[in-house]
Amino acid sequence: MPSDRLPNPYKGQPGWWNRINQALFPFMGPAQVGTGGVARTDPVRAPSACRECGHPYSEHQVRRGVGANQPSSILCPANPSADS
Repeated sequence: MPSDRLPNPYKGQPGWWNRINQALFPFMGPAQVGTGGVARTDPVRAPSACRECGHPYSEHQVRRGVGANQPSSILCPANPSADS
């Protein structure tokens, strides 16, 4: 068991919950989050392109629906080649 090598942080601490945690620590080990490891970061991703116009979604405008019957929609940016 990996927790056999780790010191029990609940040993010698007062309180009923610390006694329960002291008994469970050899079987369950430390918390899986925040155990002192190196923080991982997500890789930087390229902005996703719209299926309609090909522009990144950051260039689009979001029109929020009013009430329960009108859904939200995304407005594509004006295409300069279509205006001329």
